[in-house]
Amino acid sequence: MRLALARALFVKPALLLLDEPSNHIDLNALAWLEDYLQTWAGTLLVVYACHFLRRCPDTDIIIQRSHDRAFLDAVATDIVHQHSGRLDYYKGQVVPSHVSYKIGSYPFIHSNFSQFYSTKSERERNLQREYDAQMDYRKHLQAFIDRWRYNANRAAQAQSKIKILEKLPELTPPETEETESFRFPETEKISPPVLQLDEVSFGYDPAKPLILNKVHIDVGLDSRIAVVGANGAGKSTLIKLLTGELQPMAGHVNRNGRLRVGYFAQHHVDTLVPTMTPVQFLASRFPGRTEQEYRSHLGNFQISGMTGLQLIGTLSGGQKSRVAFSLLSLQNPHILLLDEPTNHLDLEGLDALMHALSTWNGGVIIISHDERFITTVAKELWVCGDGAVTKFKGDVQAYKNLIVSNIKAKP
Repeated sequence: MRLALARALFVKPALLLLDEPSNHIDLNALAWLEDYLQTWAGTLLVVYACHFLRRCPDTDIIIQRSHDRAFLDAVATDIVHQHSGRLDYYKGQVVPSHVSYKIGSYPFIHSNFSQFYSTKSERERNLQREYDAQMDYRKHLQAFIDRWRYNANRAAQAQSKIKILEKLPELTPPETEETESFRFPETEKISPPVLQLDEVSFGYDPAKPLILNKVHIDVGLDSRIAVVGANGAGKSTLIKLLTGELQPMAGHVNRNGRLRVGYFAQHHVDTLVPTMTPVQFLASRFPGRTEQEYRSHLGNFQISGMTGLQLIGTLSGGQKSRVAFSLLSLQNPHILLLDEPTNHLDLEGLDALMHALSTWNGGVIIISHDERFITTVAKELWVCGDGAVTKFKGDVQAYKNLIVSNIKAKP
């Protein structure tokens, strides 16, 4: 991903197409990309389920696809919403940095995607009110016509109402987006230590420095932790040590004997069977339930109707993620370890996941580059780097600002 981005940015094309540029890059790289695009002397078009436009005069066009709200807030100024076979344009405003926080070195913030989302919701409510009012008026006119059109004394009035009814513009009912929801089952309490790394060290190559050196961390049912750091710093290795997939070279992993851990791998698609349906896949991992029970469980993660009977290989990336989450849920875990869980989710799915994790009573550790996801779900920020795992004193925005300033300080 980094190589593809570097190649595309280096040639400074007249038209730059970026499909989910925030996927598969770490938060450090994303912080740099935001800062770079904010100072790009070109027109930026970010394409997702909606289209997001940044305008600069007399310059190039960039087209991107992204679901990362913080990223879109940082780089977009104007919004073009594609829906129902039409395009709705939302003109944005650039806000001076003193109104909010500073992003990288850029002296302004946009926040126009968040503004768009609010404006779009208000527009949809107004359209619904307008449609409802007209339908009520139509019913009122039709009731008058039906009652009096054959009455000699009221026939003229009835004909007048018919003409009014015929001249009314034909409004179509506004399309409403369904609110998605995910649900993880409540987990029972277990006594500490729940999951602990005690002076753990690990490396893949004895000839090279250790990736993790004498790491000590303690994870409980109330933990809400985001792990950040550059690619190769040991984030996924840390998660695999916690799951037991990797064994430490030194130190100890202490876990409660009753502990159940749910692991969402960054490349979770590889764990699914493309020639099975979601129902068949769940049944192969957790046999003994009826088809309706599996379909109902998949419905907790918005895999509903006939989608549960389609081959997994035909599903979208977001639908495959939902199948993987439904499998995690069947494990009834105490701790969820999620490695880049947002990569293939749309905005509605991301909102559903954030709400589910925020209200769940188990422990959560996430690796993510999505600022809004981290801010909503995590209470602590752990930084992997130089063989250590340290708690960062600050929020994710402060961490991103630090990354950008460090990059610019290098000769």
